[in-house]
Amino acid sequence: MNRLAALFLSFCMLVMAADDLYPEHGRVIEARAGRVSELVPTFTDPLGKVRKGRSVSKVAQIYRVETATRIYEWTEVGKKPHYAYGQEVAFRVNDESVFLNNGKKERKLAITGTEKKKVN
Repeated sequence: MNRLAALFLSFCMLVMAADDLYPEHGRVIEARAGRVSELVPTFTDPLGKVRKGRSVSKVAQIYRVETATRIYEWTEVGKKPHYAYGQEVAFRVNDESVFLNNGKKERKLAITGTEKKKVN
């Protein structure tokens, strides 16, 4: 009986902590496709030749998300959009990245811009 109660209590704590994992909430106000460039650093290939770094352009999805106090711009490399205009999202911010849970797995997107909302 004690084992069942402990299991139930741990489950309840896990459910309550799920909201703490993604404390920020917002709405996607813009979703568009674009291109981003990434730098490939100088490297040595398996034959010992030094290869110079270069810039690579990739297709990306760019999202603008509005919260109560800020507007974020996120970039995700890939052709397939995962979020749509008007969609509500819960997320957490960590340095220059944002983490979102889309049900199946957690996604990590790069924050490319933030601005404070103007108060009228």
